[in-house]
Amino acid sequence: MAVCSPAKKRYFSHRTRVIIRFFLNTEIYHCNAVKLKLRTLQHKEALMSETKKLFVVSDVHGYLPPLREALGEAGFDRNDASHVFICCGDLFDPQNDNEALCSFVAGLERKILILGDREEALSQAPDLSDALKTLIRGMKNCFETEKYLFVHGWIPSEGDFRTADAEDWHRARTVGWNECYGENTDLPEKTIVCGHIPTRLAYAFAPDWDLSDHGIYEGNGVIAVNGGVEACGRINVLVLEDIFI
Repeated sequence: MAVCSPAKKRYFSHRTRVIIRFFLNTEIYHCNAVKLKLRTLQHKEALMSETKKLFVVSDVHGYLPPLREALGEAGFDRNDASHVFICCGDLFDPQNDNEALCSFVAGLERKILILGDREEALSQAPDLSDALKTLIRGMKNCFETEKYLFVHGWIPSEGDFRTADAEDWHRARTVGWNECYGENTDLPEKTIVCGHIPTRLAYAFAPDWDLSDHGIYEGNGVIAVNGGVEACGRINVLVLEDIFI
């Protein structure tokens, strides 16, 4: 019968310890990775369930100074983790210089940008800066919170907006809320927050609404934000509190 020499015994003993240590370290690594992933998911769930303060604008059309002024008056603090900037489309405009606004918005850590018809047009410009391209690519057709649905013009006319395709949203983006006001949107649990058509046209539905009023209009499950910055020189900021879903 073969007998291992003391040197071989020491070799095999050392090798065994190395193998065991390797597997133990591997197991510990995987356990720690699972724990880290779990903590990350729990952190994300906690963030999502927290009430956020939403500062909602629309149709800025590249005008940074009135946006800064309006956000300041509304109490927006870019360093407050609960404050979220939301724009319901037409943040930029092919007819204006958008770079200063682009730089300002890109620097906001917490933002939701909805795609407007002006961004669709702007995205075709041959000399568009990389920064603008990046922001436009990241824009959404809509954004949903527990109580609100944020869009530019309206929601697609057929089917579930959550499964609508790009063409459906392209058409909905150019529909005015005033054209659909009072229609059944099949969203009894949500308020639609939109831009696109200026709020002064609310006079057609509200007898006491003055045609010269550029403020925020709210009624019948709709909140229209666009005051028409090019006509009145100011931007409306709608401040809401809600939970992300």
